[in-house]
Amino acid sequence: MLTVAKQNSDGSIDLLGKQGATWELILTLTDNLDNPIDLTNYTVRGQIRKSYQSSTAYDFICSIIDAINGKIIISMPANLTASIPTADDSNPKAPDNTYVYDIEIKSIDGVVTRILEGRLYVDPEVTK
Repeated sequence: MLTVAKQNSDGSIDLLGKQGATWELILTLTDNLDNPIDLTNYTVRGQIRKSYQSSTAYDFICSIIDAINGKIIISMPANLTASIPTADDSNPKAPDNTYVYDIEIKSIDGVVTRILEGRLYVDPEVTK
């Protein structure tokens, strides 16, 4: 499960993911009038990293599930979320359990737009 933990004043969204569980979040992109953005001929991608400079990245599986209505799904399988390192600390907001992420869309013309970003807190798993 992947849930919204907090919406920040800068527009970023912090997420909470349970280590060892399947993560999934459905997004609907809308314009400033709340109309869906047509994502026909777009692709979507996203990653999490320990820090912005970290060379190790974990890729979200990102798909447009309803282009005309602006619907995107981001997910990560349980076997991959289980491999994300965490501290021996049950607090998901502990520094060693905190990552950064972003989600981007790319037009057929190559224009990349970041649609979501923030921190991702990983709640450590007990059952391995």
